[in-house]
Amino acid sequence: MFGYLPSQFTNDEIVYSSNNTQLSKYKIKNLLPIINQGSSSICCSVVCSEIQNNINKYTKKGCFDINYIYNNRSNIQQNGMSPKEAFDIMKQQGYITDYARILNKYCLNQFFVEILD
Repeated sequence: MFGYLPSQFTNDEIVYSSNNTQLSKYKIKNLLPIINQGSSSICCSVVCSEIQNNINKYTKKGCFDINYIYNNRSNIQQNGMSPKEAFDIMKQQGYITDYARILNKYCLNQFFVEILD
């Protein structure tokens, strides 16, 4: 499905958890335009590039290519990649210091409420 491959967890991942069971409203301002990946298998790469491009928007570091992560995946013969591999590439290349696995929509919602508050 659009290049998504399930992540192979190794039990050394950081897990973001929350006891929250209600969804709160939040608003993210000044988002970049949505990227249409079409039928390309680059969904994980698009997500990572959008994260980096939103950061770069404030740090003035320029545009991050949507194919960069995909072109650096371990198995270039395979169609697609896992989110874990995409974030591992971002970490190994120094774009992020760490990342966490978010367990459900309530944890994701709580995360955004905390960072945008």
